[in-house]
Amino acid sequence: MTNFFARVLGVACALAMLTIAGSATEIPLGYISFDVTGANVAQFDIVNLTGGNSSAPGDPSFPVTTAVSLTNLSLTVHYAGGATHGFDSSYFTLDGDGLSFDGDELSTLAGPPTGLFGATDATLTGLLDTQNLMLNDGTMVGVHSDFSAMLIDANGLLSDGDLAVINTTTVPEPETWTMLGTGLVGLMGLGRKRLAMWRGLRKTAAGAGCAALLLVVLPAQGRASVKLSALTSPSSASAGADVNVTGSGFPSGTVLPGNVLVSVAPTCGGAPTTTAAVAVQKVIATTEKVEFAVPATLGRGTYFVSISGTDSNGVGFDSGATCSTLQVTAPLLSIDTTNAADWKISNGALNIDFNTVRPRIFGLYPAGTTDNLIDLTNSDSMGPKGFYMDNAGFGSVTPVPGFHNAGSYLDWWVTFPSSSANAYTYTEHFVVTPNDPGVHVYFVANHATSDIAGSIGQVQWVLRGDLNKFPNTYSVNADLSNPGPTAIRLPSGPEAFSTDPGRAVQDATVDLHGFTDIPAGFTRSFYTKYDYSSYEYLHR
Repeated sequence: MTNFFARVLGVACALAMLTIAGSATEIPLGYISFDVTGANVAQFDIVNLTGGNSSAPGDPSFPVTTAVSLTNLSLTVHYAGGATHGFDSSYFTLDGDGLSFDGDELSTLAGPPTGLFGATDATLTGLLDTQNLMLNDGTMVGVHSDFSAMLIDANGLLSDGDLAVINTTTVPEPETWTMLGTGLVGLMGLGRKRLAMWRGLRKTAAGAGCAALLLVVLPAQGRASVKLSALTSPSSASAGADVNVTGSGFPSGTVLPGNVLVSVAPTCGGAPTTTAAVAVQKVIATTEKVEFAVPATLGRGTYFVSISGTDSNGVGFDSGATCSTLQVTAPLLSIDTTNAADWKISNGALNIDFNTVRPRIFGLYPAGTTDNLIDLTNSDSMGPKGFYMDNAGFGSVTPVPGFHNAGSYLDWWVTFPSSSANAYTYTEHFVVTPNDPGVHVYFVANHATSDIAGSIGQVQWVLRGDLNKFPNTYSVNADLSNPGPTAIRLPSGPEAFSTDPGRAVQDATVDLHGFTDIPAGFTRSFYTKYDYSSYEYLHR
């Protein structure tokens, strides 16, 4: 009798295992993500979590210990409005681990074919270099040679952190189906009496035996050991840019960014520069993607990233002896002072041209574009007037330029020393910070006891922007009667600044009566460049 039940139990459990093995199963290999790495720029990156990047034994998140190369890559991106653009394998650069890929950085201000503005989804396809994979439980599986993964955002447009898991599908072996058929024939040959006896005990011995096959060994509640992939994604970045580190073995609770400490050191386990995570996103199972900003103080070189923290259940975790390598490239804040008439400044969001001879910003380009926001038609002998300080009450003197790059901010200036004709030593400062699309300004004036007497008449900053690129007024929560964003189309430049006789009714105020193409939303008959009166009238 015992042998009989053992026989039945063995066949039944074997059938269960063969059914699992015989069916097509998805096996995760890694993921593709849409990564916003700085202001107005983003890229598609592929994190390959096979080989040395696979999960630890016992963790089924990314179980393929065979190093699998992804080949013949093709990425198809769809855009709002129906446009489609394809990127071939040349878009991707193979990382130092020989497995993962970094995509080219593209503008999010431009559409296809050079940018990602309006991208709604993306599909990656490719081939595997092997169809026989070793898993971290010691088993071998056969898989199909091709794969695809589709990135999509529920809100309609791709945004930072969107990802799709890259899966391959197993191929059932012919021997599996043969054994499965043989097992079924064996069961069909059992007598009715024995089957009845089986039914009586199926909730005991059989149930316990088969359930044992499905047990998952869970780690004991304690500090979890996280295994990090070999490289960050992207694998190189400038200081201040956003990158990701991927790890498996995280505890089961929710991992919040504020509870994750990212350490970046010149050696794995060395004295670190620490920073908080920007975002944490679950990939699958125990695998999480941690996004952080590369500390702005880091210089060029190779660094090693580790993490530690706690989940929502209070379970601690750390990456221990595993680190992800990060290559820090040129500092995000850079300044080239070779040409006094054209200092070149970049902060990751803006590329700036600055003239120190007659101080002004005459080039102001959002990163990833060739669009100069400066009005090139309003100029003097030194070129476009651009963004400058206009003052009154000071004497004429030759300016002395200078700058200070602190890593977390870049301050450059021109100083006008006091003299027999200038009562003050005054300095015009311009400041940018990493990935900030704003230019901050301040002014310092000093009057020493030895300086001549004088007074300050006026100090103002003026930005002469390209009217073709700024056709609207825009404000958010303008007043209690206008909550939310408000945009109003402005009259054209020739109308708003008309020089027709009689139209200039006072300083910088133009009479618009008689123009027939004034935008409908512009509800007044005069235009002035002075903000406050226009603001009150337009947004009341």
